[in-house]
Amino acid sequence: MKYLNFLIIIIIGALLFGLTSCGGNSQTTPSTTSTTSTTSTTSTVPTPSPIGLNLTADPGIRVANASVPFVLKLADDSYRIFFTPGSPEGSNTALSSNCYDFTVEPKDTVKGTGSDTTVLKIGSYYRIFYLDHKETMEGPMMRTEYSRVKSATSETGLDFTQGVSIVYAGGSSDSNIVGVPDEIILPDGRIRMFYVGDFYGKNNVRTAISTDGGASFTFEAGNICGDDDAKPGPNTYVDPDIIRLPDGTYRLYTMSAKDGETKIYSFYSTDALNFTLDSGARLKPSDFTNPKVTMLFDPEAVLLPDGSIRIFCGARIEGSDNMCIVSATSR
Repeated sequence: MKYLNFLIIIIIGALLFGLTSCGGNSQTTPSTTSTTSTTSTTSTVPTPSPIGLNLTADPGIRVANASVPFVLKLADDSYRIFFTPGSPEGSNTALSSNCYDFTVEPKDTVKGTGSDTTVLKIGSYYRIFYLDHKETMEGPMMRTEYSRVKSATSETGLDFTQGVSIVYAGGSSDSNIVGVPDEIILPDGRIRMFYVGDFYGKNNVRTAISTDGGASFTFEAGNICGDDDAKPGPNTYVDPDIIRLPDGTYRLYTMSAKDGETKIYSFYSTDALNFTLDSGARLKPSDFTNPKVTMLFDPEAVLLPDGSIRIFCGARIEGSDNMCIVSATSR
């Protein structure tokens, strides 16, 4: 989670006492419902795909002292997980042949990464996205001055140090703060970015769109999860992760603490813009017993070769301030 310590303070405070409108007057708000999706004409509502709805916690830890996972499938069918390390000195990548058992790689195996890293394979090259941000102390709290998305390309996927540029700094009401970006290539070749904006206000998910292969983005739509009117605090859906299902539809995974604890929720869509909330939570902390965890953040969905989905999450271990990456798999 981009502003993990700050958000944990917000969530814990809200649990003890009982984060988009964007783009100015021209904001586009896609339709979102909590039961079935709606259209402008009377038609049959598609039945949501069951893939990735029923998840079982996997035993053990995928990566220790890590959070904010992103998994990239490589050309040799192995998997590289990018993450935020527990200390600045730590590595931020690990490698696996089966998307389950990961071995941490030497630091800077992939050069030019950053906070909240995601990577897309676009044709013959890779494009990386990560956050460039600045925080300052304001009283006892750390306050974010800016957080924007930087990007670069690489033919090998190992060196992203050349041609780095800012590709998105948020919509008009995001106050120059973009959080937890996740991108997907649409069937028409455009790239849609899901992110959290208006961090100190509505703090919820919106989208930006790119027509030039991710070299620049413009604001597209807000209120993606239909929570513009949620009360301030941990009541909105954040930490978006989008995945295209085998049938061509989409599932958006998010985190919310609206029910008193951090849980993973999901939304279903046929166009990756208008979403319907799936019933119930996908994952909650008590689902994990080895190790026991108290908080879940930053879901990352991966489609496995057998057609199942594995969800990676940042998690706080019970009785500790340490973070780790755990997983759950659809059965």
